[in-house]
Amino acid sequence: KISGFTAMLKAKQKPDISIGAHCSSPYTCDFKGQCWNEIPAKSVLNIIGLKAATKFAMHKAGIVAATDIPQDFPLKDGEVDLVRLLRENRDHMDAEPVREFLDSLEYPLYFMDFETFQPAVPLFELSQPYQQIPFQYSLFRRKTKNAELEHFEFLAPPGADPRQPFIETLLRDAGEQGTVLAYDQNFELTCLDTLAQMFPDRAEQVKLLASRVKDLMLIFKKRQCFKPATKGSYSLKEVLPAMVPDMSYTGLPIYSGVMAASAYDKLQTETDPAKIASARKNLLEY
Repeated sequence: KISGFTAMLKAKQKPDISIGAHCSSPYTCDFKGQCWNEIPAKSVLNIIGLKAATKFAMHKAGIVAATDIPQDFPLKDGEVDLVRLLRENRDHMDAEPVREFLDSLEYPLYFMDFETFQPAVPLFELSQPYQQIPFQYSLFRRKTKNAELEHFEFLAPPGADPRQPFIETLLRDAGEQGTVLAYDQNFELTCLDTLAQMFPDRAEQVKLLASRVKDLMLIFKKRQCFKPATKGSYSLKEVLPAMVPDMSYTGLPIYSGVMAASAYDKLQTETDPAKIASARKNLLEY
């Protein structure tokens, strides 16, 4: 491999290699922007919800946009409904299951999101390499259907184990009644399960909280609610601006969970008060 790489670097011209799945796997190539600069924004290659093999088969067949996909184009399982919706290029709402979901919600209604970081070398007792350590949450509450939103938040100070103050503060803020909505609940539920095992005296309260959680993501994952702007993705980063155009993560100093984890990880050894204050401000804003 090294010999091949060395020969490539000494070459006078760039390798004559067509774009393909290798541009993003096992990670995104630094030269993708150069090689893809003539690919239009509405290209089938930018449809997030399709498998790579399907997208490149379309590209090789000369299909440019989703609206150009032929009715008889061979598709993988799970791609048929998505392609139909993209081809129609219109909003879709499957009203009955969405209404059933909304009718199942109980007030007070909570909206919950966690952030975690994963130290390679464990920093705290009873933790493992790369274990998800929750350090921050955002929790909104709406007491009744027409009530104003209330916001609760927690961001652990760096240096100390954040898990006990995290769960104790969350249990206080989340109460004991009402539906708790999460987006991709598996992440929050996994964190809660780990915390219940770590703090047996709080286990019953934590399990009660977990039993109240419902997953808002499923509406979009099942395409009961669909907007072409999501490009077939049900990631919150795509769904949020599609559903609420004046809201997005664009422009935030921290705009992803990976960046939040990295920022908090750096705080463990940061001593400059100004940098600590700035990082905390950016984390809370995110």
